[in-house]
Order: sequence, then C-alpha cells, then structure tokens
Amino acid sequence: MKRIRHKRRTFILISLAILLLAGVVYIKFIKPKQSDAKKYPQVTINPSQNTDVPKTATANPNVPGGTTGSDVNNDAKLIAPSGNFVSSHTLPMSAQAESTCTTTVDATCQIVFTKDGVTKSLPAKKTTLNKGDQNGSVTWPVWTPESIGLSQGVWTISAVATLNSQTQTTVDSVKLTIKP
Repeated sequence: MKRIRHKRRTFILISLAILLLAGVVYIKFIKPKQSDAKKYPQVTINPSQNTDVPKTATANPNVPGGTTGSDVNNDAKLIAPSGNFVSSHTLPMSAQAESTCTTTVDATCQIVFTKDGVTKSLPAKKTTLNKGDQNGSVTWPVWTPESIGLSQGVWTISAVATLNSQTQTTVDSVKLTIKP
C-alpha cells in the first residue's frame, strides 16, 4: 500500500515538473512576440486643437552646417529629443522666442505646449545632420506665443520626436509662463 502511494506521488511530481517545463518552453520560445506597434506607442496630437499652425514643414536648409542626412539608415534608433525647447520660460504674448530640438538625423520633431486640455504646437520639422556629430537638429528661429495661439497662463512644454514607427517624448522640467 505504501509502495503504491509512493509511486503515485512520484508520478504526480514528475507530471507537474513536465508541465512546468512545457510552460517555460512555451513562454520563452513559442509565444508570439509583441508587435512593433505595442513596443513603440504613438503620440497623437489632435489637429483640430491647433488649426492655425501647419502640421508639416520641410527641413530648414538655413541651419548652419546642416545637410539633409539622406544617407541615414532607416533602421536607426530614435534618440529622445533634447535642446532648448524655448529660449525663455517667461514670455509676453508678443515676445519673440526661438526653439531647438536635437535627436536622431532625419527624425521629425515638434514642440508641443499643453494647458488645461488645450494643445498647441510649432510645426513639425525634419532634423538635419549637425556638423561635428551624428545627431540631427532643427530650429524654429522666430515665433511668438500669440502666433501659435498660446493664451496667458502656464503651459507644459514637450518635444515629440518620431522616426519610422518610433516615438520619443521629452517634457521640459520648466514650464512656460505667458504674460499679457
């Protein structure tokens, strides 16, 4: 009787070990991998919230030392955007500002401002190769808060870079204050 219980217990333990091993093999080698769409979620900006600004622009040929970067690999890894997203974090409505975004060459960058559910942005632009390094940059040389529809108050500043199916967003640690 003891021998039968021992054999039954051994059989159950071996069966559980086989099931566990089969589960590990399935998870590691057979289970379908995540699609690129799930790995790189897209950031969507509602165009109806910013109708006074064009959504696309071509690369700025006037960027000092800039080239088109057309020989860049399409499989390049997107670098999180950095730079001086706003030249001053406190601006009167009609004051001129400048913005820059640095990321991977040939990526599209857009400076986005949000406040109380309202989104405004500078037009998206394609980065060009910087002289002396492998990154790409784009500049918005002159703009005013009034020209892109920013109202008085405190706005969160983000830079959104996209390249192929990849998206990277960087939020400025200092908010933009618009004064009358």
